[in-house]
This record gives sequence, C-alpha cells and structure tokens, in this order.
Amino acid sequence: MLAQWLKEYDPILTVTSGADEIEGMQFLSSFAPKGRRHIYIGRAKDFLSGNTSEEVLLTHGNDVISLRSLDMDEISSRIIDCFEFYNNWESMVFESAQLEHPEQRIVDACNNLIGPILIVDLKLNLIAYSKNYKPGEINQFWDEYIQLNKSSLKSIHLMNSSNSIKLIPVRHNRLVYEEPVAAPYSYGIMVSYCDKDNNLIGQCVLCMNHPITPRELCLAKTIEAALASIAQNTTGNTFINFAQSIVFEALSSGSLAEHNQKKLIALMDWDEDVSYQVTVCKINGAPTNGSLMTYLSGLSECFKKAIGLIFQEQLVFCHQAEAFAEHQLLSTIPGEIPLFVGVSAQFVNLGEVAIYHRQASIAVKRGFEQNKSLTHFRDCAIDVLVFESDRDFCRHCVHPGVRYLKDYDDQSGTSYSLTLRNYLQSERSYLLTAQQLFIHRNTAVYRLEKINELYRFNLDDPEEREYILFSFRLLGC
Repeated sequence: MLAQWLKEYDPILTVTSGADEIEGMQFLSSFAPKGRRHIYIGRAKDFLSGNTSEEVLLTHGNDVISLRSLDMDEISSRIIDCFEFYNNWESMVFESAQLEHPEQRIVDACNNLIGPILIVDLKLNLIAYSKNYKPGEINQFWDEYIQLNKSSLKSIHLMNSSNSIKLIPVRHNRLVYEEPVAAPYSYGIMVSYCDKDNNLIGQCVLCMNHPITPRELCLAKTIEAALASIAQNTTGNTFINFAQSIVFEALSSGSLAEHNQKKLIALMDWDEDVSYQVTVCKINGAPTNGSLMTYLSGLSECFKKAIGLIFQEQLVFCHQAEAFAEHQLLSTIPGEIPLFVGVSAQFVNLGEVAIYHRQASIAVKRGFEQNKSLTHFRDCAIDVLVFESDRDFCRHCVHPGVRYLKDYDDQSGTSYSLTLRNYLQSERSYLLTAQQLFIHRNTAVYRLEKINELYRFNLDDPEEREYILFSFRLLGC
C-alpha cells in the first residue's frame, strides 16, 4: 500500500513477509532497537555498510522499499499522509457498518479506491453494488445484472460455466480467483458474508482488471471485518435486496430516476399504468432491529408484490394501490401491540415515491398522537394544505380526485373542475351552479354525473368537501 502511495518515486519492492498492520513510522536510529510495529525510514548508507547512496529506503523486518528520491523530509510527509488517508478510510468503512443499509454504505465508502464491488446473497439476489460506474465501463455481465438484476440467456449460459457461480455457495477467506468470461475485469477477490451465528448468507466480490496485489488483499481484509461487524451489531438477517435498495436510495435522496422506476416495475412484475401507495408502520417505543425485521416479515403478507424495508426505524411498504389489504392488516395486528399505520394517497409516478412516503409518515404521526391504529393521509390533508410552508409539497397533497379532474380538463377541453367547485360552493345546488356557470340546470346535472363516473368522490362527507375546496384553491382552478 505504501509503494502504491509512493509510486511517483519509482519504488522497488523486496517483500518477503509483508505486514497486515503497521502502527506508524520512525526514523532509523542506531540507538533504538527496531521492532515489528513500525516502518523505518532512512538512507541506503544508513542501512547497508559500505553503501554511500543517499537514496531513501523504507524497511520493516526483511521487507524493503527503495525510492528514487533524496528528500527524506518529503518522503516522510507523504508516508504520514498515507497513514492518515487509510486510517480515515478504515474508520469510515466501520462507521458505515453501523448505519442503515450497511452493505451499500460499505461499498460506497470504497468508491474510487477498490472495485467495482458487488454483494449478493446465496440466491444471487443483489444486495449492494458500486454505483460510480457507467454502463459499458465494466462488462456485459455487470451491465445486465445491475440494470435488472437478471441476465440474458446467453449471459446465463456463460455464467453457469463460470468460476464465480461455483464459488458463491462456499465459505472463503479472501479468495483470489480468475474469471475469464468477465473480461476485462477477470480478476477477483471473494469475501464471505456471514450472520451472527457464522452461517454463510452471501458473498462480497471485488472485481479488478489486473492481477490482485497485496494492497487489494489488505483492503479486502478491512471490508471483511466491516461485514463481520454488521452481524455483531444486529440480530437476524438484515441485508436488503436490489428492489429495496432502489427504494431506500429514493427515500434518502428524495428522488427516483426514470431508469430505476423501470427497474422496479420489472423486478416486482408490477402492471404498467396503475396507481401506487406508500404505507408506513411505526412501532411504539424503541424497537430493536431484530423486532423490526420480525414485523417486516409478518406484515409483508398483507401486501401483494410489495417492497418492504426498514427506513428511519419504521417499516415502509411501497405497493400497488389495489394490493393493500387494509382489513387483513388490521386483523394481523393484535390489540396489545402498539403498532400504528399511515397510508399515503394514491399516485401514478414512481419518481414521487419519496413525497408519498412523507405523506404516509405524516399520517402515522397523526395516528400515533390520536392513538389510532390506521390513519389515511386524507384524514390530515387539510391541516397540511393550511399550515405546511412547503408549497411544492402541498401541491402533491391536494385531493387526488381534484388533480385527476384538472388533468382530464387539460387534455379533453372540458370544465368539470370548475363545475364541481361551483357546485360545492353553492351548497350542492344544481340550480345555483347552473346560474353561476350560465348553463341549463340539466347541463349541470349531466356534468356532475360525468364527474362521478370519472372519480368516486364522497360528497356526502363534509370533510371531503372541505378537502376538495382547499385543493381547488391551492391549484387555482
């Protein structure tokens, strides 16, 4: 690692034993004995009798790095920088192991240092991967696997005969191997990922486009230790699959790119052109990660083809609207369990999943305050429209029926939004609505029947009527 850091000085290595850990650097002195805990810096003439060279040497036991430089102060400064850099990186990797979605955080910490890296479970489901590579930078297998977490028939045929497939189910200790079909990234290190009971649950694969060096093996050792620390700090299996990873990133960043939307639809086998919802479940108290995982597994049965994950110590489900079994969910929750559920409005653009997660979070907070097991966003939407200062967010919180009518009017040239607004402002009087719009009463009746066909408003509910009017006011229609 030092030789790589000092490559500008044309290092010549003579390594016979190597060292995994070195505490620091010391200047060579005839008065102090040399130990195994430090690397020593001096000039060639100081180490070798009869040698008059002023070139800088670094030694550790019988290992030597010869540098084409006479400036020992500059070299020592660069060595200190090297120690500081790798110490900081190691700290960042271990800190990543304590965060949410630790596998992806660990991989992210390795960007531009080693890789590309991917972590898979024993069924080849993608858990985490290096996201700093563009399509075409690595190889066809990587592009296909990352894009849809599945490969073409041709790729699958080649993969079935590859070394990697045979190595996945076996425990390894930083195994160095070659994979000719993965050119140009034909060299790899496989690090086994185990749970707290030391059972194999996946593999971390570090890919390289050159033969593996001792430097990369040292970095792999740190990654291996960080993965092991995940198991020591959690209970149960906590890694998440590729679809969960996409949603987790969307909730964290606040947006979901179009290509990732397509990935989700393909991965989950969702229908095109349908509505979605986000449901958030909050457990009262201070739940452990293990208890959250247990609830996540149990409640997933209440949703059809849903993506469930743990985010900010709450359970989050992203699902198609018709896949939410509300009655089943309520019957699944025993009365003695302090679990609160918040459900967002329906939406059609998966790119807005973070916005509707915010809606569901607001709903679950309201339910918690009112000790109500299930709360829909519509139950607290008026307060958001009135008091929320984020007007962009408010525009996403208007009544979904009002948004639908406005879009329909824009596309069809109708005036159903204006008709419904006047109808509600006229205390649901057909005659007053017709007079205000300068149309016949029968025309007003016809329009409102068409509105009811387009969207099932509950106009007998005073709160819904108020919600609709506030929505019209916010949208200016």
